[in-house]
Amino acid sequence: MFPKDHSLLLASALLHDIGHYPLAHALDDLCTPREATENLFKGRPPEFHSRMSRYFLNFKGTTAATDGSEQNIDKSLADILDEPAWGLDYRQVVSLIEGEGTSEVAHLQTSIIDGPIDADKVAYLTSDSLFTGVGYGSGVDLDALLDGLIAIPEQGDRNAQIGVAEKAIMAAESIVIARYHMYARVYWHHANRAMMAMIKYVARKLFIDATGFGFKEYVYRSMFMTDYEAVALLSLEFEINFPAESNPLVSLLSGGRGHYRRLIEITDRGKYKITYKHLIGLDSAGVEALRLRITNIISESGIATIDHASCVLLDIPRIDPEEDASREIFVRTKMLGSAQGYSIEPLSRISGVSKSVFENFQSLVKKIRVFVPQKVRDDLMSTGKFATVQNDILKMLPTTKRR
Repeated sequence: MFPKDHSLLLASALLHDIGHYPLAHALDDLCTPREATENLFKGRPPEFHSRMSRYFLNFKGTTAATDGSEQNIDKSLADILDEPAWGLDYRQVVSLIEGEGTSEVAHLQTSIIDGPIDADKVAYLTSDSLFTGVGYGSGVDLDALLDGLIAIPEQGDRNAQIGVAEKAIMAAESIVIARYHMYARVYWHHANRAMMAMIKYVARKLFIDATGFGFKEYVYRSMFMTDYEAVALLSLEFEINFPAESNPLVSLLSGGRGHYRRLIEITDRGKYKITYKHLIGLDSAGVEALRLRITNIISESGIATIDHASCVLLDIPRIDPEEDASREIFVRTKMLGSAQGYSIEPLSRISGVSKSVFENFQSLVKKIRVFVPQKVRDDLMSTGKFATVQNDILKMLPTTKRR
């Protein structure tokens, strides 16, 4: 790589999350797979990351400050990148972040920012482990990993990318295992997913049904907010626009463990494998119809009066095989008798641990869940109707292939 390539890589690394507005991970997941390329929300730029990256890199003008006043931004990040100190076109940065480059150098640069063992993954696994108190990410052998990093050349369908030498196999395994554990115990833990379902329910109602508060308005007003402040903004707008409905976010903002609780949990294994595949294929209308059917089953159980609008929240994951499987890490191993003296092998072919994680990541981590408020769950338990309602819901779901 030339000095200009280094500058581009550094700028792209610094700005790789520029398209992430407050609560982006929750709101990005609002679209079902069928709707992912559609302009679902009023005023929303279609496709989140690449176009949101361009939006923020080029943003200049007036926006809302955290204290409610207006803040004027007269120079965009794109303007700064164009200055002599960097001498870069912002479109080069977006291209690298989005993996749009076609050269061997571009592929290598992209893998450093967004690859199976990129700098971002190493950083968030270790820092999230520290700040959540869940220690799995602290098991990453960073020194051995950095010492064993190498450039894997392109060959056939395999692009050039960062990989590891044979001596760093166990360090690479530590990344794979830490990522699996952190997804299972933090990112896709039922409590976290319940809170995200609450946020998504309110955001979807606002972005689709509210007047004067679409996605564009949300981005404008939340640009300099923390996630907590953004949740408070969504909560306030929900109460303004839907005063007759129960607001799920109130319990999150009041402190304590005010999130919804699990009623049902389904994986893509065993008896309900067909059910799982059916549900992840539903579009928004299908998800809403299912949510209302489940609400009616709970209502018919005879427990205390429930809020039909937000009694049931569904968490049906978007399945991205490439992202979910955590793209293969390639290893350079010694190979006696070969012309090169080495061979390039995927880690899953060498490591049984990594192979198991790659093959089972989705079924072990991404679960479909039905959530209800704590009071509803408690009422079902205290009246002895919890198991009956569970069974009634499961009976209406497909468990065999339809002919």
